[in-house]
Amino acid sequence: MAKSSFIPSTDSDFQRWYNNFSSALPAQQALFGLSDEDIAAIVAANQSLSAKLQAADAAAAAAKVANAEKSESRRKADGDARGIARRIKAHPKYTPAIGQLLGIEGAESSGDLSAARPDVFVANLGGGKAEVSFNKSNSHGVNVYGWREGDADFVFLARDNASPYVDERPPAAAGKPELRRYKLVYVLADEEVGQFSAIVETVVTP
Repeated sequence: MAKSSFIPSTDSDFQRWYNNFSSALPAQQALFGLSDEDIAAIVAANQSLSAKLQAADAAAAAAKVANAEKSESRRKADGDARGIARRIKAHPKYTPAIGQLLGIEGAESSGDLSAARPDVFVANLGGGKAEVSFNKSNSHGVNVYGWREGDADFVFLARDNASPYVDERPPAAAGKPELRRYKLVYVLADEEVGQFSAIVETVVTP
């Protein structure tokens, strides 16, 4: 029977394996005629691997925090801007020209969704929740697909007829931040139409 590779596939398992290999090898040096240079190379590689993996883990953790802070900052900026825009549009002195100047007049819709795709924004709400905002255009709603760490591919989450959609699934690992990604597509008369949105992501915090 063929044996599987003795080299582990994941970084954490490989580090544990290499650390054991590096520690146990010197005792076998004379038996197998290994040189001091052979042993030194393995020991040095193990030390380098350990340092680089620690640095990579630290960078990944920092990136998750930065992404979560970015998402929260954009969520607040989006809410503040929409609130001011609503007040301006309700003012008796508002005109479409002013709206164009401020960039708060939406583009005219052609009504054809065959090549359209939703504009999507996601924000971490904390408590293991993510808020996915989208523009409905003249569709009947959207289908929401999601991916999170450990998933092989995107999975269907829900059909939503009004923005926002809140993903309330508990994290796969309780108490830990979790990267989530989303893509949406318009629905018309129970059929998906147009193109999928750009993929957006956030880190959901406990």
